[in-house]
Amino acid sequence: EIKIEVLGKNWLYDLFDAYHFPIYPIPKSLFAAKKVYNKILSQDVLLFTNSIRSAAAASLAQKNTIGYMCFGRNFFLHDFIVKNKGLCEAEYFWNLANFAVEKTFGLTMVNNGNAKLNISDKADSLAKQILEKYEIKDNYLVVCPGATGRGEKGQSKIWPYWSKLANILVEKNITLVACPALNELDVFSFFLPKKVKIISDVDLLTYAAIMKKATMVIANDSGPLHLAAAVQS
Repeated sequence: EIKIEVLGKNWLYDLFDAYHFPIYPIPKSLFAAKKVYNKILSQDVLLFTNSIRSAAAASLAQKNTIGYMCFGRNFFLHDFIVKNKGLCEAEYFWNLANFAVEKTFGLTMVNNGNAKLNISDKADSLAKQILEKYEIKDNYLVVCPGATGRGEKGQSKIWPYWSKLANILVEKNITLVACPALNELDVFSFFLPKKVKIISDVDLLTYAAIMKKATMVIANDSGPLHLAAAVQS
């Protein structure tokens, strides 16, 4: 039996609410983070992050670290692979996880397309309450015009035609739902017409439950896109 411990940001508590493995928040301080790594039972640590600090903290705690190779980080990695260009984040993570599982357990993961994020009863219930509150029926689309970071050529990841698309869909009496984080409200308000039902500051798993119930999710290359894929929306 393979036991999992998860370390990272506080939103992991929401995201993995349907699971029963232990979750540990990681402080920003290098030596405070090292203390957290010292507490966990696992000797092998798979690092999905790209930062030097995360690799250094685990390495200082004398853990076997596995991650992507990047400048200045290899010194803190026990095993590493090169990050190939042109892949989406989900593909990067899959390749790294497969490498780690093979290195640590001698097993090969099979990508049969059935991997999904489980929704807790609590998140599902909250999603139903929110949809009822905003009088949103079964047939609705979730739109996600926000995105952070840049593409390979430095271009914005935000598609420039969101306003045009949203107005066409609204004119066809299609219900649109958007769930921006508080720091995304300005972007969403800029791109989306007033008839779009904007529901802000929803926790990640409830957001995922809302996506799962939607007819379709339209998103940029962003976190919400991968969240929708994780619940097979």
